[in-house]
Amino acid sequence: MGHPGDVQGAVREVVVDRGSVTTGWFRARPGDLGFGGGTTDRAIVVFPRTAVGIRHRRRAEVVADATTAMLYNPGDAYHRRLIDPVGDRCEWVSIPGSWWERLCGDVDPEGRVHDRRFRDGRVFAVDHCPLPDDAYLRQRWLTTGLARATLSTLAVEETALDVLREVLEAGARRRPARSSTQPSTGRRHRRLVQDTREFLGACRGVDVDLAGVAEAVGSSPWHLHRVFRSRTGTTIHAHQTSLRLRTALGWLPDRELAAIAHDLGFSSHSHFTAAFRRAFGSTPSQVRADLAN
Repeated sequence: MGHPGDVQGAVREVVVDRGSVTTGWFRARPGDLGFGGGTTDRAIVVFPRTAVGIRHRRRAEVVADATTAMLYNPGDAYHRRLIDPVGDRCEWVSIPGSWWERLCGDVDPEGRVHDRRFRDGRVFAVDHCPLPDDAYLRQRWLTTGLARATLSTLAVEETALDVLREVLEAGARRRPARSSTQPSTGRRHRRLVQDTREFLGACRGVDVDLAGVAEAVGSSPWHLHRVFRSRTGTTIHAHQTSLRLRTALGWLPDRELAAIAHDLGFSSHSHFTAAFRRAFGSTPSQVRADLAN
């Protein structure tokens, strides 16, 4: 399988075919042979669990973290750069070309995300898009259910389509960042946002203030706050909270809730629960039970 990181002997990957849906999850550690990149063999949507830098050929690098869905076409070459010390942990989903064509045509008729020509099996016109909370939660439920062999083929296929639909809809809704009159300024602003996301992706559980983040990325607090919000449509704090909550989803099956709250930098168990409910519509204990079943 030509998934990111799929170089012989380099990664630990599981691939599951259920009906017309193919899914997989893999782990690549720093220093693994081939960690630096590879080539894909099919159209896939990747759901990062840890932050890494991903650069597609002839495109700018993207900080691929848990708030971003990464999009790959068949034959896409990419380079991977370590950000989170644990390495690259992701899951991915793929469907047949005819399914992609119908789904993209219905969800994204203007072609903001997909390539309407579908030449040579190419589905996507962009390499990443926002990953909504509900899509992330559904995808974690899908992966957990597949790992435990508790889902029917029909449930797998419909859940996968719902997740992919939400991802494409989020990408189609996204508008380009406000452009600057000076292209060089726009490039600096984009780099500042990427550096900030990289910093946050490497220290999800650390309690940092705005001045500390600004110092780490070589900016002033006000300038960083203004540029980040203008380019992303959200605040630095909201982005950090989203990273923490999505990390918590992966920890729910194996850790106590109080320990998760503490390790991810929430001030209390109740603070963690309230933030989790706002993002995912249920409490951590309820989602833990859903994932178990």
